[in-house]
Amino acid sequence: MSGVLIVARAPQDAVVAALGPVDADVGPTSAAGLTAVWSSGHAPVRALSGVDLVAVWDEPDAGHVVLHVRHDGDERDLVWPAGEATPPPGEPLPTTADLVAAARTVLGDPTADHPDLTGLRWAHDLTTVLEQTFALPVLDPVRRRAVTLYRGRHADARIVGRLAAGTDGVAVTDVGNRWSVLHVDEPEAQQVVTLAAAAAGSRRSLVLQLWRGDGGAAGFDLVQRDHTVAQVGWDDGWRRPVDEGWESRDEIAAVLAHHVDGDVDLPALRALLRSRSRSGDPLARLVELLGVPASALDVLDRAATAPAADQVAGARWWRVVWEESRAEAEARFPRGIGPRWFQLTVTLAAALLSTVVLLFALAVVVTDGALLDQSGVTVVDWLLLPLAVGGIATGTLGHRQVRRRRLAEVDQEAAPGNPA
Repeated sequence: MSGVLIVARAPQDAVVAALGPVDADVGPTSAAGLTAVWSSGHAPVRALSGVDLVAVWDEPDAGHVVLHVRHDGDERDLVWPAGEATPPPGEPLPTTADLVAAARTVLGDPTADHPDLTGLRWAHDLTTVLEQTFALPVLDPVRRRAVTLYRGRHADARIVGRLAAGTDGVAVTDVGNRWSVLHVDEPEAQQVVTLAAAAAGSRRSLVLQLWRGDGGAAGFDLVQRDHTVAQVGWDDGWRRPVDEGWESRDEIAAVLAHHVDGDVDLPALRALLRSRSRSGDPLARLVELLGVPASALDVLDRAATAPAADQVAGARWWRVVWEESRAEAEARFPRGIGPRWFQLTVTLAAALLSTVVLLFALAVVVTDGALLDQSGVTVVDWLLLPLAVGGIATGTLGHRQVRRRRLAEVDQEAAPGNPA
């Protein structure tokens, strides 16, 4: 996760109650009584007034990384320069001792000595330092496996996969019914694939990230364009106050039903999303209600029965679009009537059109413009003659060249050792 991290000394129920409708993700409470909260802004810090907490965030406009500490009503900030920013002259940076002394009032005694602050540039660096120094609660939902469901043409799913692919590529599986599954080995990298799929799609594109965690935990993220619309989990220990009410869960069900073609049992989908504990396999029920082929879960679970996947490699966007569009055209047309047929048609049409233009231009010249009810021949009329001749020559030569290439392909296909 990213944004503002808060570690509060309060149980999860109390934190959720204090936050109210604030958009935040609240994790399970640790044995030490600490609860992690992630949000995109500072509203949870204000909502948790009176609660001892440590918060970490970036202030890129001011060039700061901030550690905010509240203990017994007293609040203080430790500030480091963010990114490539430099501290004001003569203003010392907080030391390791300053960090430990401030944070231990909330987080308890450190589990390691002398944290290394040399690489601290952003809030996620400071979060790593705190994780290495103190016994923090769980900071992220543990997702052992995750896949991205893409609703649309499989050719588009391949393009999305290549645009999002890293050095190891992305596997793209066509599971049928206009659904494709994009997956990588690492759950952390799956989020990049999910966001890329959502960003590349249209407003009606439906992108879901299905995941499984420890102890039977499971859930999904609904993503549209460049942001996560909703997150639903079963037995994962995390809560999202803004999605707690049944009205919010019903809205999520309505969005899902709206973006899926065909009849959806909306009451059953609402009942599934309202439940917070799993009964059976909630993901199996979800894909059943949405009309997603069950083989999508075979891909998620790495089952031997999972359909074969296309392993696609990353490239620059223009190359991806060109190569995938060409591959789709060749797949849709037999080789005898595919791209070569199209090229033959275009070159022949160009030659015929140029012949018509040439005849028209000759008629204008011969009649000294009378054909167009004009006095004399204009410069444009004379220019049409060489242009038409050039068009005929280009079309004819192009047509012959394409025919030669097509005949060469036919001869190669008919050569001994090649399949018919």
